[in-house]
Amino acid sequence: MNTEKLFGIEPSLMTKVNANILKAAIFLRYNIDPQSKIPLASRSSDNVKGLDQVFRSDSSSKIDSNLLVGTIRMGYGHHRMAYAVYSWALQKKLKPLLHDILAIESNEATAIREIDGLYSQMSRLSSEWGGITEWAWGQITAQGNISSLYLSTLLADSYKNLL
Repeated sequence: MNTEKLFGIEPSLMTKVNANILKAAIFLRYNIDPQSKIPLASRSSDNVKGLDQVFRSDSSSKIDSNLLVGTIRMGYGHHRMAYAVYSWALQKKLKPLLHDILAIESNEATAIREIDGLYSQMSRLSSEWGGITEWAWGQITAQGNISSLYLSTLLADSYKNLL
């Protein structure tokens, strides 16, 4: 992982310890090996004429595209934004390539999918129950501070095999 300070701020020791414990738990739970490479290739989409999609292959191949559109399909908004971009590219006669990270069969994609599912479930519960539950979930998810940034970059570095 990049060891530079995040926006010039050094995360606290406790942040680093907690983030690395969470990362280790995710690696253990989903059997993620950051050293293993996921071979990727591209093929024509079955659903959209002119669109190529990234998929897991038996061997890596050179992926050729004028425009790479990446998405994680976490909620309809992410898919809608990616659809808008590759639809525009198709209209402009560019060669778009859709790289949907959750479509890659891998332990990393399973981890992202299940963590997103937990996030969605907790969000629904907090809005249904309200009160202290909603307040606590709001405190957890609204912390756009150096700790959440550090954890996000640590996990993102862990999922680089999907790229």
